Amino acid sequence: MSSISLSGVSKFWGDTVGVKDLSLDIKDKEFLVLLGPSGCGKTTTMRMVAGLEKPSTGTIRIGERDVTDLDPRERDVAMVFQNYSLYPQMTVAQNIGFPLRARGVKRNEQQERIHSAAKLVELSDYLGRKPAALSGGQRQRVALARAIVRSPAAFLMDEPLSNLDARLRISMRGLIKRLHREVGTSTIYVTHDQLEAMTLADRVVVMRNGEVEQIGTPKEIYNDPRTAFVAGFVGSPSCNLLDGKIVNGVFSNEGISLAAHLKPDRAKATLGIRPEAISLADGAEAELHGTVFAIEMTGDATLVTVSVGDQQLIAKLDADCTLEPAHTVSLKTGRRRYFFDGETGLAI
Repeated sequence: MSSISLSGVSKFWGDTVGVKDLSLDIKDKEFLVLLGPSGCGKTTTMRMVAGLEKPSTGTIRIGERDVTDLDPRERDVAMVFQNYSLYPQMTVAQNIGFPLRARGVKRNEQQERIHSAAKLVELSDYLGRKPAALSGGQRQRVALARAIVRSPAAFLMDEPLSNLDARLRISMRGLIKRLHREVGTSTIYVTHDQLEAMTLADRVVVMRNGEVEQIGTPKEIYNDPRTAFVAGFVGSPSCNLLDGKIVNGVFSNEGISLAAHLKPDRAKATLGIRPEAISLADGAEAELHGTVFAIEMTGDATLVTVSVGDQQLIAKLDADCTLEPAHTVSLKTGRRRYFFDGETGLAI
C-alpha cells in the first residue's frame, strides 16, 4: 500500500497543453477520482502516474520512491481500462493469473491467489470459461481480478465502466466500492461521469483544460462549488446557471429578481440554482417568472424546463405536478443558490 504524490507535473506536446503544473497528494488507501470532460487532462495525468507518458516537468512519487523516470513495470501499479484487454485464447483463470506467471510466481501460490481474486469479484464459477463466453460485466470483473491478483501499490482505472449499459454500471460501481473497502489499495479512477465520481470517491479532482478547478469530497464539490464550471458539471440534472447582474445586493435579469446580499455591484454575474432547490411559488414568495417549455416524467419526479426571459432552467418538482407546456409559472429558489463572477467564473 502506498501514497502517490505529484509535484508541479505538466505535460506539453509542442504548444499543446495536456496538463499544467499539477500538484496532488493521494493518501494511502484513498480512492481519488479525476473528473472532467474529454480533453481536460485526466487520462494524461493517470498515464503519467503509470509511466505510459513522461512528464514534461515535475516529479511523481509512489510511496517513498521517485518514479518519474521509471518504466511502467518498475512502478508496481495495476491498470484497468475501458476495453478489457483480455487474451481471448485463455480461460478466465489464465487471464487472471497472467501477471503472476510473468513474474515467475510459484504454481501453488498462483492458484491460491487466482482463486482468492476470483472470489472477490464473484467469478469462482467461471474460471474455466473463455472471454467470448462472458458478458461485458463479467469480462470487466476478470480485468479487475487480474489487477487485484498482483497486490500492487496502486490501482489506476481509466473509465472502466464506460462500455457497460446503465444497469451493469450500477452493479459494477457497488462491486468496485466493496473491493476498495476490502483490499484497501490506493486508487486513481478516471471518469467523465459525475455520478460515478460522486458515488465512488473519497475525494474528487475536477479538471478543465489541463488544470484543477476544485478538489474536495463529493459533498464539498456538490454543496460548495468554487466555480460556475464545477457547479454546472456536477449534479444530475445539472445546476442551472443564469446570467444577470448584481445591483444594490439584488441579482436581476428579465424574469428574475432575488436578494444576493453581495457587494460590490457587478455588471456581469451568474446565478447557480440546483433543480431540486426550485419549487412553485405564489405572490410575494416568487423570485423567478417564466413559461413552461417542456415536461419530463422520471417516475419519482417531474423535470420542468422553464423559459425565463431568453434563458432556460430546469426545476425538479413533485411527480404529481400538473403543469403543462405554455403555462405561466412563478418559482422560488430556497436557500441553495450560488453566485459567480460573470467574468472569471469564480464563486463570489
